[in-house]
Amino acid sequence: MQTARSNAASPTESSSPFGGFRRFRRRELEMDVVLQDAGGWEIPVESVDVSPGGMFVRSEFLFEPGARHVLIFRAPNGQFLFRLRARVVRVEDEDEPPGMAYEFIGVEPETERRLRALAAPRPDATELHRNGTSEG
Repeated sequence: MQTARSNAASPTESSSPFGGFRRFRRRELEMDVVLQDAGGWEIPVESVDVSPGGMFVRSEFLFEPGARHVLIFRAPNGQFLFRLRARVVRVEDEDEPPGMAYEFIGVEPETERRLRALAAPRPDATELHRNGTSEG
């Protein structure tokens, strides 16, 4: 069973190596992601959540913190393909399923804008029905 992950943009009660502070709010979002290493090997993984600063992915194959990869994924609306350099900042090998937290590296301003839009909270189904609109 997967544990709930905090979605706070301010200090959190966590044992994070970052002292419980997150720079960005996370959005739970499952997407297919391809993890590519420097040698060109590609490993399919699935995102758990995403923020403008990084992503957590499920994977049985875990890398050490500091490992660098390219993460390739398409926005759920299919309109934009992301190809981002990233580094492993945390490995969770005792959770079920296991996975890794990545920090994006050297993100261009336009791509960061797209990541902010991707990570923005979405109204739940009740809110969508009440307003008669949809986003996404």
